[in-house]
Amino acid sequence: MITTNAKKMKNNINGEWVDSTGTESEEVINPANGKIIAYVPLSTRADVDRAAQAAQHAYQAWSLVPVPNRTRLLYKYLQLLQEQKEQLADIITMENRQNIKGCPRRSAAGNRSR
Repeated sequence: MITTNAKKMKNNINGEWVDSTGTESEEVINPANGKIIAYVPLSTRADVDRAAQAAQHAYQAWSLVPVPNRTRLLYKYLQLLQEQKEQLADIITMENRQNIKGCPRRSAAGNRSR
């Protein structure tokens, strides 16, 4: 494999980027050119347990947020996704070797094609 400036990824647990407690990782390879674009941790049971516990606590707090507030946050998330759609499309294309021009769900307006 050809190595580029591959980034070592971390786990996002409780809103923080943290290293895995394990030492093993997996290469993420761009199938179009064989270059390694990232290394992702092979998380341990302890990592997964920590993430699940954080998610359970987050859910408890989230469930107390009034529905209109949750709705506003989700629409803000949608707006951010739409603003970053080109960058996200590039990342997905690189990871999956999808021809970006041939992607049927990609359009200038950001609407899903039917």
